[in-house]
Amino acid sequence: RLPAVDIGPGQTLAVYTGAGTDDSGSVHLGRKAMVWNDAGDTAMLVDDQGAVVHSYSYVGAVVTTTGTSS
Repeated sequence: RLPAVDIGPGQTLAVYTGAGTDDSGSVHLGRKAMVWNDAGDTAMLVDDQGAVVHSYSYVGAVVTTTGTSS
């Protein structure tokens, strides 16, 4: 689970599996093993009310996304 992060319109956030230093544009999970390696692994971006705004799923060698970008 990621820490709560505010991402404003037009901003991006990079999520890294490994260790590193978090800043306003990136967060690091600090894991030593791969995370995005099983079909169905999904990250979801939710708003303040918990509604899914965007999702990113690993499905074998194919990545699928849903949602809108602005």
